[in-house]
Amino acid sequence: MHLFYIWALRRKTRHASAFGLSIPKDGRRNIFFSISLFFVVIAMAGPQFGTEDVVVGRKKVDVVIAIDASLSMLARDDNKSRLDIAKRISSNLIESIGEARVGLIAFAAKPVIMSPLTTDINIVKTFLDRLDTGMFWNQGTSIKLALDEGVNIFKKSEGRKKIILLLTDGDDPDASHYELTDNIARQGIKIYTIGIGSKKGAQVPMFSKEGIFMGYKKDAEGRAVITRLNEDALKDIASRTGGVYYRQDFSLDSFLQELLIGAEIEKTSEKVMRYRDVFQFSLGMAIIFLVLEKLLSFAKVQRIRYYDNIYYLKSGGVYGTYRK
Repeated sequence: MHLFYIWALRRKTRHASAFGLSIPKDGRRNIFFSISLFFVVIAMAGPQFGTEDVVVGRKKVDVVIAIDASLSMLARDDNKSRLDIAKRISSNLIESIGEARVGLIAFAAKPVIMSPLTTDINIVKTFLDRLDTGMFWNQGTSIKLALDEGVNIFKKSEGRKKIILLLTDGDDPDASHYELTDNIARQGIKIYTIGIGSKKGAQVPMFSKEGIFMGYKKDAEGRAVITRLNEDALKDIASRTGGVYYRQDFSLDSFLQELLIGAEIEKTSEKVMRYRDVFQFSLGMAIIFLVLEKLLSFAKVQRIRYYDNIYYLKSGGVYGTYRK
């Protein structure tokens, strides 16, 4: 339509020039149309700006993920190491449990708090990616100390459902966790255990500081050390606290339902990086300048008709025949 208008305008201008007439030029109309088009392009780009306070309904659930990072977790029952499997399960859980606060513990002979309870899953996943057996100089496995550290994280979790998620092969020579788990249960904390590995077992690979494979771990008599999944211990830990034991191939959806069931909903106002759409402003400006362009277009048409009449009179009525 606009191309046709330009063609028609140029045609009128040529006719007027043939009789020594000129049509006044009005650059404002073209400017307004260009500005309108500019704002339309911006609106179509969907501009967003700033953050906003939103009311978020979250389940009042705190989950502390405790991952075994002892040497036995380097064993490969399948294609991947037990530690890689535990980290993958944890990563999937963190991405899916957006309603809860999550904390992270890594443990071997001693535990290390890698992340306190937080709703910022990106922070937790960053520390999860860095979790490795090389973090611990003193190797071994102490589930008891890991659980005790998990309880300490819950000190500011009053009125919330408290869960410890323990991912391990259960290969812990210290079986003195029974008294601790009973005490944990009295505090209203449930422990869900996820068994990583197999009952058949696998050898424990050894690596240098540079990550070079050095062979497999052997006992004092030179025999290969076989590490096996200790399901009985993990089932007992879970049942003593009202939790549930899962194998590593468990269904994440059913686990999340179990995790969130019975938890109260807490509505809080949070400032989040949720950009607001501001295309409405650009679209409004485009409409304003388009209306101005149309008003000038109407005035332009009136002027062109004026010169048409002059052209018609000077051409002796020829133009009227030409316009049929």
